[in-house]
Amino acid sequence: MTYTKMKNFKILSFILSCFTISLLFSSCENNVDIKPIDELPIEELQSTEKNVNYILNGALRKVHNFPSFIRASVLYSDDFDLTNQTGTDVQQFRYMSFGVSNSTGDNLWNNCYEGIGYSNIVIDAIDRNLFTATAENKNKLKGEALFIRAIMHFTCVNHFSLPITYNSGNNPGIPIRTRYLNVSENSVPTPRNTIKEVYDQVIKDLKDAEALLPDEVTYRANKSAARAFLSRVYFSMNDYQNAYNYSDQIIKSGFTFGTSTSAYLTPFRTSGTTFSLNDGIIYKSINTSADDASGDLSGNFYNQADPKTTNFHLDSTSVVKSFAEINSSAFKNLIGFVLSGKFYYTGKYVGAANNTPIIRLAEMYYNRLESGIQLGTFSESDLVSNLNILNKVNGADSLVSTGRTKDDMIALTRSLRRFEFIGEADRFFELRRLQGTVRGVSLTSKNSLLKIPLGEVNANKDIEQN
Repeated sequence: MTYTKMKNFKILSFILSCFTISLLFSSCENNVDIKPIDELPIEELQSTEKNVNYILNGALRKVHNFPSFIRASVLYSDDFDLTNQTGTDVQQFRYMSFGVSNSTGDNLWNNCYEGIGYSNIVIDAIDRNLFTATAENKNKLKGEALFIRAIMHFTCVNHFSLPITYNSGNNPGIPIRTRYLNVSENSVPTPRNTIKEVYDQVIKDLKDAEALLPDEVTYRANKSAARAFLSRVYFSMNDYQNAYNYSDQIIKSGFTFGTSTSAYLTPFRTSGTTFSLNDGIIYKSINTSADDASGDLSGNFYNQADPKTTNFHLDSTSVVKSFAEINSSAFKNLIGFVLSGKFYYTGKYVGAANNTPIIRLAEMYYNRLESGIQLGTFSESDLVSNLNILNKVNGADSLVSTGRTKDDMIALTRSLRRFEFIGEADRFFELRRLQGTVRGVSLTSKNSLLKIPLGEVNANKDIEQN
């Protein structure tokens, strides 16, 4: 890649408005922040509300790539059989042995830090009062930038660092970026912050975003999206009290699953930029026929023309067999499966240009449920009533109380959670939270970690490679 120089601000603004801002900041050097443009003062990009909106659109463009993050998380988990794949990247996930070149990991790292960088430019412009806008609009811009910065740091630290539940998060995380760097600052080598420091920053950004974002629920970031991600972050830390509090807020805030007879797949069949409180989605990646990032999922997890050629099919022992032992009648409804010979596939990503759920209402129910059980505030009757809300949506059989112990309730909750989120990122976070093992490799071992991109390591002598 080359470091692109632009002199004409009109050309730059046009490119920014077309969501191709990343072309302007590409470099083989340190990617943990956006490089300044040599012949264009960054303040010109921050001088009007319209321009700052363009920059925020660049950050949103990185959120649009979340389907590729989901794919990486699925490869990192244990629900899918990867034995039929020959690509170098997938083989590294199959054997949990990562080399210094892995395009899935490289793209994830670069995408996260580009999103962080764009967000920092927006925050900097607002903090330094570089443009004129109403306080309401500035709050929205800054709140959304903080939200994006948080979810990018969170996504990156979970793919390149050990679980925070292992050794109290004192292991190397990723470099934290909370401001735009000028030329001289950007050339200074940057060490990795600890995992706990990254999590602390993520939580702070999400709480700051929650305070600034509007209550109005749309496809853009809002208070509900920030609260839902706080629930996810706290639950991944086994901080059950905070996870309970934030998930409970979301459940009581007006989101529902709707009444469709196929409600279990409704979140994966939505498109366009309209938002409904009744589709079970709290935050999503928007896809259209002209701009479809969801193809990264539909192209790998289901082939409508010939399901047998699908790249990733469900593991027949750890998924199909164990699910049949729990509730075979609900199998199709919970995972939207497609059967082709002896192979099973998720039907969630059938078709193209569907919006991709990033965080769903069902996750809030499972977070609240296990947190309540762990805290001792949820009884078996609470377990049954909450799971039956989800079972009704999924077309599964109703549960009854049978005198389950606390351990039994947690085991059932985790089992049903696994199948609820087949083909989504949730299983990856669960395995990390519980310090699990994937294909024989413990997630508390550095051998399980993606390598930091080689270009980053070569340019940043203070960064520690995995």
